[in-house]
Amino acid sequence: MDMKREGNYLLSLSCIGYKTHLLQVQAQTTKTFPTVILETDNVVLNEVTVEASSFVRQADKLLVYPDKKQVKHSSSGYDLLYRLMIPELDVDRMDGKVSTLGGEATLYIDGRKVDSKEVKNLNPKDIDKVEYYDVPSGKYMNDVAAVNFITKKYKTGGYVSVNAEQRIGYLNGDYNVVAKLSHDNTSYTLFAGHAMQKYDGTKDKTSEHFVFSDHETDRQSGTLENRVKNNSQYTQFNVANESTKRTLIGKLSLVRNDAPDNFSRNLLKYDDTEQVIENFKSTDQPDGKQTWNYTVIFI
Repeated sequence: MDMKREGNYLLSLSCIGYKTHLLQVQAQTTKTFPTVILETDNVVLNEVTVEASSFVRQADKLLVYPDKKQVKHSSSGYDLLYRLMIPELDVDRMDGKVSTLGGEATLYIDGRKVDSKEVKNLNPKDIDKVEYYDVPSGKYMNDVAAVNFITKKYKTGGYVSVNAEQRIGYLNGDYNVVAKLSHDNTSYTLFAGHAMQKYDGTKDKTSEHFVFSDHETDRQSGTLENRVKNNSQYTQFNVANESTKRTLIGKLSLVRNDAPDNFSRNLLKYDDTEQVIENFKSTDQPDGKQTWNYTVIFI
């Protein structure tokens, strides 16, 4: 190493990934220094966040991956779908409906067509991703649009979930419980729920005035009384067994609907006649109506 001036020097040797080494030398115009071996220095970062787009467009569908915040603040499949904010999808979380400009979308879980109760009771933490078919093809070709929830696969584990909804001011409630158990390639899911409502319906009165060539008349119409009263219970048991080549799904369900005392009384009256038309409609099913369903699906 060539030195411009003789004297004392402090050399600093550094390289990325190695500790800096200081070497004090007393040099003349030309000086040869000993070999210096630098010690490695591992740099540890506090946190590294890698973010990717949650929307992935494929040839026949749109893949949407929920993030942790969306999952944390959701309590059902409808809640999570609403927070994903998928373009063209309108999600009604209260009534359990998903629609597009072309009509109502059909809902699936792992490729299996499901009803609103299964989506409502779907645990957001179990959802891995959502497939949205805006132009359905293949098995979804008969649908206006299709939404398929892809769930996570667990070797062993389970959970129990309870949710309830109660309106204030009148009797209208919906209560549900879900239990799920997974072991190896088989999962068992049990749904059960009870819903009831009892309230006086809306009353209305309409007055109209008609002018004819030979006379005038007034018409009065409306609903004098209206009452809604019913309750329902359901139980559904699902079994799914999956392998790399096939999926076998079995479903057993029991639904009971009871409408013991529903009625409405309507009135129609014209002032130029003494005739009064009163209509009374009643629905009475005190013993309830039971429905059994058993379905086996092979995919």
